[in-house]
Amino acid sequence: MASIGRSCDTMSQRKSKARTSFGPTAPPFLDYLKNILRRYPDGGQILKELIQNADDGQATEVVFIHDERRYGTESLWTNKLGKYQGPALYAYNNAAFTDEDWERIQMAGRSAKVNDPNKIGRFGIGFNSVYHITDVPIIFSSGHLGVMDPQEKIFGERNGGFLWSLDDEEHKEALMTMHDQFQPFRDIVSVLGEKWSKMIMEDQHFAGTLFRFPLRNETSEISDNLYDSGKVVELFDSFIADAELSLLFLKNVRSVSLVHISRDGTMKTRLEVKASSPEVPLKSENDSDLEGLTRFKQITLKSEVCKETQWLLTTCTMKKGIMEDLDVLAEKLSFVPRVDLAFPCSEERYSEGRLSCFLPLPNNESNKTGLPVHVNACFGLTDNRRHIKWQEEDQKHDKHAMWNELLVNKVLPKAFVVMIQDASKLCQESRLPVSSVYRLWPDISHMKHKEKWLEVAQDVFDQLFRQNAAVLSLAKDERWFIPLSDAIIPSNGLGVLLRNGLQRIAKEDKLCVLEFVLSDGNYKELQGLQLLPLSDGSFRSFTNREEDTALIDSKEFPRTLLPCCKHLFISNDLSSTCRTYLKNLASKNLFRVIVLDAACVVKYTRRMDSSVLEVS
Repeated sequence: MASIGRSCDTMSQRKSKARTSFGPTAPPFLDYLKNILRRYPDGGQILKELIQNADDGQATEVVFIHDERRYGTESLWTNKLGKYQGPALYAYNNAAFTDEDWERIQMAGRSAKVNDPNKIGRFGIGFNSVYHITDVPIIFSSGHLGVMDPQEKIFGERNGGFLWSLDDEEHKEALMTMHDQFQPFRDIVSVLGEKWSKMIMEDQHFAGTLFRFPLRNETSEISDNLYDSGKVVELFDSFIADAELSLLFLKNVRSVSLVHISRDGTMKTRLEVKASSPEVPLKSENDSDLEGLTRFKQITLKSEVCKETQWLLTTCTMKKGIMEDLDVLAEKLSFVPRVDLAFPCSEERYSEGRLSCFLPLPNNESNKTGLPVHVNACFGLTDNRRHIKWQEEDQKHDKHAMWNELLVNKVLPKAFVVMIQDASKLCQESRLPVSSVYRLWPDISHMKHKEKWLEVAQDVFDQLFRQNAAVLSLAKDERWFIPLSDAIIPSNGLGVLLRNGLQRIAKEDKLCVLEFVLSDGNYKELQGLQLLPLSDGSFRSFTNREEDTALIDSKEFPRTLLPCCKHLFISNDLSSTCRTYLKNLASKNLFRVIVLDAACVVKYTRRMDSSVLEVS
C-alpha cells in the first residue's frame, strides 16, 4: 500500500510540473506589429492618427514635412543609424511630451487613454500605423530624443530603442558633438521657426514634439512595403482629399500644414488648412433631454486654390438618466453619448454627409449617409477603423455595435431637430442665409438604399411635426416664421411652402423655394402653387391651363425668335440648376411648361400672324 501511495505521489508531482508550463503566451512584438499592419490601412489615415494624438496632447498646430534631403553619416551614436539618415517624413505639433507621454508611447496595444472619454486617440494601434512607413520612428520632444527599434538591430538584442536626455551631461555632450545625428532635427526645427532653434540652443528644451520617420528603402522583418517619394505624395494627396473636413470636430488642433522639401532644400507648402476659433455658441433649449450648443466655424483651405467655408456646428449630449441602456454602455465603454453635426452654410447645393469619428472616416459608400450634414460621434469602430460597427447577425451583442445603434437611432435625430430649430433662429436674426435653412432639411431622394439613415430622416420629420416646430416663410421685409400646423409639407417632407402666404414672399426668396422643391423630382407637388417665374417679374401657377403657359428658350432656339411672346418666357434670373430642373419638369408634360423647339416656334409664329391679321 505504501508503494502504491508513493507511486501516486510521483505521478501527481509530474502532473503538477506539466501544468506549470501551461497557459497562453503573448506573441513577440514583431508578430503583433505585422498583424496590425495587415489589418490597419496604409494611406492618409496614418496622418489622421498622428493628428488625433496631437489633439489629445492639446496641440493647436500640426505640420507634416516630406524632406527628400540626405544627411551625413560620419558623426553618429552608432554606424548602424547611418541607413536612416536619408529622406524622411516629419510630423510636428506644438505640444511637448510629458513624462506620461514617454511612457505611453512604449505601451504597444495598451493605451493609457482607454478609460478617458475625453481622449480620442485611445485605440492603441494608432501610432503603430507609422510602421507602414518606417522601421525606426524617432521622437524629439521636451528634453529628450528617443529612437524606437522594434527589430532590436541597432542597440543590441533586447534593446528596442534608446532615449537620450538633454539634461544628462553625458548624453547632451554626445548629441552636441555628434553633428550628423542631430542635424536633421536642427534643420526641420529651423523650418518651423527661428524661435524654436534659439530655444533649443539656450534651454536644451523643445516645447513641442517632432517625429522623424525615415522612409523604408529596403524590406525588413516589419514590412516589405517600401516608401519612396511617390508614396509620400500619395499619402499627402489622400489627406488633402479630406482636408476641409479634418478640423471640423477636433477639440484643440486649429491648423494642419503639408510641406515638401526637395533634395536641394527648396521648400513648398502644399496645403494649409485652418479653423477659426469657436464663436460664442448659441445655447440650445429646444430639447430637455439634451445639452446642446450651436455655433459657426470657418475653415480656410490654401493649396493651389484658396477656399473658405462657413460651417454650422451643433453639439448635443444626452443627459444622464434619460436612457438607461445608453448610460450603462457609456460607463462600460468610457464613451460620451454625444453627437456633433456640421453643415456647410457656404455651399449652394444639397451636400451628402459623411461619418466621422473625430476625424473623417474613409470616403466609401458605407460612410455616406445621404443626410445634408456630417455626423461625428465617439463611434465603436471595426478593427481596421474604416467602418462603424452595426448589430449584424454575428454581433448582435457586441457592446460597440449596440452603442452605435443607440447613438444613431436615439441621439442623432434629436440633435438634428435641435440644429434645424437653431438654424431657424439664426436665420431670423439674419445670421444665416435663407437658402441654408432649406438645404438643412433632409432630402429623402438622396437616401435610396440607405435604410438606417432614411429612418433617421423620417424620425427627424416626425419629431418636428410632433413639436409643431416653427418653419421659415419669407416675407419681403422680414424673416417670417410659422408653426408647421399652418404650413404645407409635401409627402416627402422637402418643400416648406405657405398655404396662404406665397404672395408675401419676395421674388429672390421664391426662386430659392422653387429650386429647393424642384430638387427632389416630385413635381406633382407643385400643382396649383404660384411659383413659376416669368421674365416680367410675375409668377404663374403650375397648371395645365393655357393661360399658365411658360416657355424655356435655349441657344438653339433663343427667345428673340418670338418677340411678341417675351412675356411667356421664364425669368432670366434663374440659376443654371433651376433651369435644368425646369427643363426636366417640362419633359414630363405635367404642366404648361414648354421647352422651345422648331415646332413650338412655328406654332407661336402662326398665332402671332393670326393676331396681326385679326387686328388689321
